Amino acid sequence: MKSRLEIELSSLGFGDVTLRTPNGEVVTHNLKEELKINEYDLNAEFHNQSSKYVYWTSLLETVRAYLESAQLLSERTRAALYEPCRQDLINGGVTKPTKDQIDSEIMKNAEYISTVTQVNNYTYYVKNLQYAVKAFEQRKDMLIQLGAEQRRQRDYEIALKSL
Repeated sequence: MKSRLEIELSSLGFGDVTLRTPNGEVVTHNLKEELKINEYDLNAEFHNQSSKYVYWTSLLETVRAYLESAQLLSERTRAALYEPCRQDLINGGVTKPTKDQIDSEIMKNAEYISTVTQVNNYTYYVKNLQYAVKAFEQRKDMLIQLGAEQRRQRDYEIALKSL
């Protein structure tokens, strides 16, 4: 038994998020840059936070809708393939095909494989966008903390000057 785990991944993380708009425009966002906080201009960061958060949550909800559509298409494809696959098994000599045999035939179908792949892709996108939205929530908390720290520092400096 190996004492270490090796997993090959094409990429860890998703620093760049590339979107293709309905009109074909390609927009790339660097998530690290989007999440970066300029401590010297917290007012601008506070003002931009809500619009950034709304943008990314809207994107997440859009991709969730795509996922639900892909799941529905996959279920419809599976249902449409059930009877033809059952008939193929009967024509191939299986007198009473079982549900597992029919399911096995459906899973070999290229159209069904394509819909499942699409569902898997959208599931991956949703999970990654959930992480991005969570990061923007943490960014908000950090902005609040930094703002409070700046106020404490300013109050301390004012108190020192008044002594």
